[in-house]
Amino acid sequence: MKLIILESSNKTRTVKQYLNSNEYLVLSSNGHVTELAKTGKYGLGIDLDTFEPEFIVSKDKKMILKQLKEYGKKAEIIYLATDPDREGEAISYHLAKRLNYDKKIKRIFFNEITKNAVLKAIENPTNINSDLVESQITRRLLDRIIGFRLSKLLQKKIRAKSAGRVQSVALKLIVQRQEEIEKFIPEKKWLLSILTDDNFLINLTKKRSNKDPKLFINITIKSEKEFTQIKETLSGETKVNNIIKKTTTLNRPSPLKTATLVQLASSQFQFSIKKTMLLAQKLYEGVDINGKLMGLITYPRTDSERINEVFYQKMSLFIKKNFGSSFCGSMPSQKQKTKKKGTKVKIQDAHESIHITGELMNLNLMEKVLEKDLFRLYLLIYNYSLASIMTPAKFDVHKFELINKDYKFEIISENLIFSGFLKILSPNLKKFINKVPDWKIKNVIKNKEILKDIKISKPKPNFTEGSLIKTLEKLGIGRPSTYSTVVSKLKLSSYLEKKENKLFSTEIGCLVNKRLKKSFSDLINEKYTAELEEILDKIAKGEERRINFLKKFWKFFDSKMEIADKEMEGNETQILEKICEKCQKNLVRKQGRFGPFVACSGYPECRYIEKTPQKEEKLGRKCEKCQKDLVKKQGRYGPFVACSGYPECRYIEKRN
Repeated sequence: MKLIILESSNKTRTVKQYLNSNEYLVLSSNGHVTELAKTGKYGLGIDLDTFEPEFIVSKDKKMILKQLKEYGKKAEIIYLATDPDREGEAISYHLAKRLNYDKKIKRIFFNEITKNAVLKAIENPTNINSDLVESQITRRLLDRIIGFRLSKLLQKKIRAKSAGRVQSVALKLIVQRQEEIEKFIPEKKWLLSILTDDNFLINLTKKRSNKDPKLFINITIKSEKEFTQIKETLSGETKVNNIIKKTTTLNRPSPLKTATLVQLASSQFQFSIKKTMLLAQKLYEGVDINGKLMGLITYPRTDSERINEVFYQKMSLFIKKNFGSSFCGSMPSQKQKTKKKGTKVKIQDAHESIHITGELMNLNLMEKVLEKDLFRLYLLIYNYSLASIMTPAKFDVHKFELINKDYKFEIISENLIFSGFLKILSPNLKKFINKVPDWKIKNVIKNKEILKDIKISKPKPNFTEGSLIKTLEKLGIGRPSTYSTVVSKLKLSSYLEKKENKLFSTEIGCLVNKRLKKSFSDLINEKYTAELEEILDKIAKGEERRINFLKKFWKFFDSKMEIADKEMEGNETQILEKICEKCQKNLVRKQGRFGPFVACSGYPECRYIEKTPQKEEKLGRKCEKCQKDLVKKQGRYGPFVACSGYPECRYIEKRN
C-alpha cells in the first residue's frame, strides 16, 4: 500500500478518483500539523540566542497525526503532496519530521488536480526542498517577532488590537491615500471644442507660439475669461492642416496571477479578496460535475505568468478550430517584473500562472452545474486563459490636425481592423468601430457650434481590495499566499471598513498608523518591507542564512522596541464642552479597543459612559429568513450585516 498525504480534504476526494484504491490510500493533514509555541521570552517560542524555533503539534491535529503515523508505518512509500509553494513545502517538512519514516518519504506536487497531473507527479517524485522550508520558517519567525511585540505594545499604549509586517504597511498605504484625498484641492480647467458641420467633434490642443509662428505649444485654459477670449478669436471655418495614418496594436493580456485575478474579481464582481480566493481554491481542488469531482483550474496562489507547452498546444488547436489560425498567438513569455525605480521584483516561479486545466469544459454545462459566483469566476479565468495566447488586436488610427486662426485642433479616430483577443474579452466589438471623417489636407471645414466643458481634477480614489493588492505586489510586498489575510486582519482589528467596495481607515486605524509612523518609520514602510521579502527569497535560494539574518534583525528591532516602550504616547483624549450627568465634570472623547467613546473625565471615581445611538444603514436587500430589510450595524468587532427585525429575527450575514 502507498500512502499519499495532502493538506486538504477537498483535494483528497478529487485525487482518490484517479487512483486504484487497492494500491493507494489518500489522506489529508488538514493544513499545518504544527504551530509555533508561545514559550520563552515575550512568548515568541524562539530561542533568542540561537534563533531556533520551538514547534509543537497543534491540539486539533494530534489525532490526525496519530492516524497518519499508523498508516505510514504500514505503507511501503509515503508521498507528501501538499501545495507547490513555500507554505506547502513547510507542511510537508513538519509532516515528515513527525512521521519519522525518512527512507520511504517522497515529495510530489502538482499544479492542477487532473488525472494526468497526479499520475505524472507520482512517476516523478522528489525530495523536500530544505531551502524553501528555511525561507518559510524565517518568514514565520519574523512575523511572530514583529506581530507579537508590536501588537502587545499597541494594546498596552492605545488599546489597539494588532500589528504586523505586511498588515501595518497595507494600513499605512490606506491611511496615506485617505489623507491625500482629504488634502486634495480640486483644480478647474476649461475645454474648448468645435462641433463641425458634419457632426465631428474637434478639440483645442495647442496655441501658436509668440516667439516662433511656426511652432505650436500645448495650451491649458484656466479661466472662464480666457475661454471667452479664445472663443471670440476663432473664425467660422477650420482648415485641415495634416492627416497622420498608422496601424497600432493592443497587446493581449498576460496570463493570470493571483494579484491580477483578485483585482479583476474586485472591479468586475465586487468580490472581496477572501471570497475570490475561496472560490478559486474550490475550482482548483475539485467541483462536482455530474457526479464526478474535477479540478477546473491550476493552483490559484502564484505570481508566475508561465504556462506549459502542453497546455499551450491544446489551447492553440481549440483557438484555430473555433476562431481561425490568425487568432492564435505565440507562447507567452515570463515577463521581467520591475518596481518604480527599476528594482527587480522576485517571482516565485514554483508553479504556473492561473489558467483552466487541459479539459475545455462546455460553458453551457458549467453555467448549469456551478453556483452563480463560482461560474462567474471560472468564466473569467476561462476567458483569460484563451485571451492570453491569442493575437493582439489591430487598429487603424487616423489623427487629423486642424488650424483655426492661431489655434490647433485635433480629432483621433481608432478603428478596429482585427479583433484578436478582443473576440473573447469584448464580444461587443461595435464599440471599437468608429466613423472616420472623409477629410483631405487643405479641406476647409465649417463650424457648427463652439462647445465648452469644465473638467475638475480629482484625487486618486480610495483603495479597493484589488487595487491595494496590486500596489503591494508592485512594491514587492507580501506574496500570493498571504494576500487574502492582509485585508481580513485589518477588518478584524477594526482598522478599516469597506463602503461601496472602497477601503476606509477607521479612527483607531489612523491612530495606530500615527503611532507606528512616529516610532517605527524605518521598519513599517514600503522599502524596508520589500527588502525583507527579498531576503526571504535569498534564503529560499540558499543565498542567505536564516540565523545570520534573524540575529541582525533582532538587534535592530529590539532596540527600536525599547525606545518605543518609553516614548510612545497613549490614547489621545479630547475634552468636550458637554457635562457628565452624574458628577457634572467635563466629558471626554477617548479611543477604546473597539473604537471611540465618550466618558466622564472623573474616571475612575465616576464611571459614566455615554451611550452611542446605534447607526443602521439600509442596504436595499432582504433578510433570507423573514424578508425584512437588511441593515449594516457597528458591533464590538466592527461592522456587520443583520436583519432589521431584531430581536424577533436574529439573522446575521456571514462576513466575506
